[in-house]
Amino acid sequence: MNGTIPTYQNACVAPIISGSSVWLIGVTGAGKLEAYSVSLTDIDSPSATLVTTQFDPSFWSSDAQRACFNYPGNQADPNSPIMMQQFGRMSYFTNVYPNGTVNAAYHFPKVGFFSNKLFSFTAGVENLNWYTALSNVSGTTKSAWTGLRLNATRIANSSRDVHIAMYPTPNPRLSVGIFEPASTTPIHGYLVVFGDNNDGTLYTTMATATPKGLSEDQILTLARPQPVDMAGITFSNDAIPVSMTHVAYILDRASDGSTVLYSINPNQGVKLQRVDVQGDVPWFSPNMTATALNSQIVVYTPMTRSSTAPSRFNSFDTDKKTWAGPGLITPESKIKAPLVVSIIGGVVGGLVVIAIIFILVIRHRRKSSDRTINHASSTASVQGQQQQQHYLQQPMQQYNPRPSYISQSKDVPVFQQQQQQYVDPSQERYTYMPPPLTTFPQYPNIFQPQVDPAASPTHTQPPYGSSDNSAGAPYTQIPSTFSNP
Repeated sequence: MNGTIPTYQNACVAPIISGSSVWLIGVTGAGKLEAYSVSLTDIDSPSATLVTTQFDPSFWSSDAQRACFNYPGNQADPNSPIMMQQFGRMSYFTNVYPNGTVNAAYHFPKVGFFSNKLFSFTAGVENLNWYTALSNVSGTTKSAWTGLRLNATRIANSSRDVHIAMYPTPNPRLSVGIFEPASTTPIHGYLVVFGDNNDGTLYTTMATATPKGLSEDQILTLARPQPVDMAGITFSNDAIPVSMTHVAYILDRASDGSTVLYSINPNQGVKLQRVDVQGDVPWFSPNMTATALNSQIVVYTPMTRSSTAPSRFNSFDTDKKTWAGPGLITPESKIKAPLVVSIIGGVVGGLVVIAIIFILVIRHRRKSSDRTINHASSTASVQGQQQQQHYLQQPMQQYNPRPSYISQSKDVPVFQQQQQQYVDPSQERYTYMPPPLTTFPQYPNIFQPQVDPAASPTHTQPPYGSSDNSAGAPYTQIPSTFSNP
């Protein structure tokens, strides 16, 4: 089925092998998981094709956040899947395949993941992906951070670390992974964690395919923490991380409501930098979701209840530093420059006019004074003749032919011009106040009571057909029903 772009408030996107399409996965209000292939050959008019669906409200929720990732080391397989992870009290994950197959929902017993902003892809080799995630604290872990290894071909072989020796802040705001290509393990990558105190830390990650044991750091190791130079940048709670090869990007809301981009490249340093975007940009939305497609960042923005704009895709070319797609606007930072130039030009022009008026006034005063001098000279000549006739009776009068030009005549007005700042009502500044950071609860609701120290960290397949989602529910597999379009 081909059609317009569907709308999901908690969707996720991931790249497809073709290089010009992405996966779009969302869940309807009834608990129906839907997976689309979206062609972005024409970014202004993308085409969506329904690939598969899976209906199970026991595990899929439209209210839950989700994230999607491809398996970059498994791209030689034309049926290579993407992994879809759901968050919150229903932290289930599954693989979705291009042929329409959807694995059953899996989860780690009594372990929940908090947010798609704190679930970071850091490595991928062959059919394996590694992630670092913030989870609830268990009796066997030293912190809320854990390492995950998920499997593209046998999702049942996925596992997580019980112990992690070095772990980031327990009060994070955002994390993003950086992928370094490799064909064998161990493989290193990077994890950047931004805290709630306008700080950041860069970690080197080391991923292995070693079978999970009882010692710590068997799956993913964090090492060599380095403070990030934030360059005065503060992220809002709605910032969106995007993992790419060698570099990570963060999308956030600018002061005028537009989208601003930041990047960090560990191979070049630990400084966070603002991307100098050329041209127009899209509006920022907290419901945005993004992924990397080759050298582009692809962003999906769903239609909201308060807007009539349809759901859309935009793309950012990281080489050309330009956005493409519908609904782009000129950001305030681009408007200010010509406005300032216009104001400066107006001030200079006003000063020139004042200078011309002053020169004309001076020239007028000089001409008036010259006429006064000539008149005074004629009068003095007549008086001289009279004095020559009566020099015995009256002494000669003295006359100063050069009046002073220092004091200004009272008849000449003084012009004073006060500059007023021009404010264009169409360019009114939008002041963004980020919402307060919500403190994460110690445990997601579905994972109480807490796990005991002897609990296994391997995956568990949840029971299908059962309405009991509690942590202690028996895990009995019931065949699942999948529907393909």
